[in-house]
Amino acid sequence: MVASIDYNMNKKIISFIIISLVIIVAVIAFVLAKKKNQLPIEIVPLSTVNQGALQDEKETPDEAGEGEMRIFVSFPKPENDADGDGVKDDVEAKMKTSNTTNDTDGDGLTDKIEIEKYKSDPTKFDTDGDGFADGVEVVNGYNPAGPGKLSTE
Repeated sequence: MVASIDYNMNKKIISFIIISLVIIVAVIAFVLAKKKNQLPIEIVPLSTVNQGALQDEKETPDEAGEGEMRIFVSFPKPENDADGDGVKDDVEAKMKTSNTTNDTDGDGLTDKIEIEKYKSDPTKFDTDGDGFADGVEVVNGYNPAGPGKLSTE
């Protein structure tokens, strides 16, 4: 009876050690791949985005719920676009945006989306200066480049 208890206990301990090692190796691989910017997905907690206050309380976007996440999916990087954001490196140099990250100002919108779709400044976290990050404004239907809501066109 004692031998079978020891055997079962040893089996559980060995299983625990193996599972722990697999998890540790996976975490290390994830961190190393992330540092080399080789992961196709970046997950950003919305709670890290500055959501200051708008002056007009009637026009206040809803704040993101605690723990909500946004997922950015990137695709293989084209030539002459080191960060894969769709903005060529020479254009990034002229606009003073980063060619090592696809979101220079960290507001939750890629540089290309800010330039082409929303006409906001990819180097300013809050283009219109209302206290809300450009990405938070877009998620809540507000114009990141000025007052009011986004047009539905």
